Amino acid sequence: MTGEFCITLPESHIPYGIKLHMAGITWPNSNYRIDRMEFGAAYNVLEYVVSGSGTIRTEKEILHPTAGDVYIIRNHVHCEYHADRNSPYKKIWFNVSGKILDSILDEYDFHGVTLTKNCELECEFMAALDIVRAARKNSYQDLLPALVGILARVHAKRMALNHDKKLSSDAEKMRERLELGWNEPFSQQSLCEIIHKSPAQMQRIFKQSFGTSPNKFYQDVRLQKAIQFLENTNFTNRHIAIELGFFDEYYFGAWFKKMTGKSPKNYLKQQ
Repeated sequence: MTGEFCITLPESHIPYGIKLHMAGITWPNSNYRIDRMEFGAAYNVLEYVVSGSGTIRTEKEILHPTAGDVYIIRNHVHCEYHADRNSPYKKIWFNVSGKILDSILDEYDFHGVTLTKNCELECEFMAALDIVRAARKNSYQDLLPALVGILARVHAKRMALNHDKKLSSDAEKMRERLELGWNEPFSQQSLCEIIHKSPAQMQRIFKQSFGTSPNKFYQDVRLQKAIQFLENTNFTNRHIAIELGFFDEYYFGAWFKKMTGKSPKNYLKQQ
C-alpha cells in the first residue's frame, strides 16, 4: 500500500495554546517529497519512521532518518525532505503549532531540524494518533499530554546520546575527506588509509557516527554541490559535470535523476 492517511480535529475543539493542523501515516512511496526550501510551514513537524529511510535537506545540512528515528522540524524552517527511492519510509506524523508546544520545544532545545536516532516510540505515536482518530470533544486534552510525553522521551534520548557520543577523530577525518573531496572519485581505500583501519572497521565507525554509509554520505555531498551550481550559477550541465568530476554531462544527468527523481532541467523548472 502506498499513499497517505490524513486526519485532523474540528476547529471548534481547539483550546488555547495548541492546534493540530494535520496528523497521519505515510506509507512507502518512492516518489514522496515535501519541498519547503522557499518557505517554511507555520507549524512544527513531528515524525516517527516506522520502516525504510529518507533524507532531510536544509540550507546547512543533510540528515538521514531511518527506522526507529524521530525527527522534528520547527515552524518556519526552510527544508526539503523525501523518501529513499530504494527503501521508502513508512512514518507516523503530526503537524502541530501553539504557544504551549513552542515553549516546550524551546525548553528541550529543539531548534531548526533535529534527528534523534533509535527512539523506538511507535506505540506512543500510534496512541497519540488514535486520540485524533477518535475525534472526541476532549481530544485536545488527551493529545497535548501524549505529545508532551513523546517530546520528553525524545529529549531524554538526545541527552543520553549526547553524553555518550563524541565523534572520534577517525570519524572526523573521514567526514572531512569526503566533504573536501566531492569532485574526486569515491575511494573506500583512501578512507581506510587515513584512519589505518580495515574496510569493515571503517564502515562500522562511519555508520555509528553519521548514521549512513560513507558512499551515501559522499553522494549526498555531491548532490548538495550540484544543486548549488544549478540554483546559483549559469553553468551548463557539461560545466557542472566537469566540476563534479563526471565523465560528461550524460553521466551527470543520469546520476542526478537517480538521486532526485528529476533531470537537472526539470529540477530547475520546478524550483
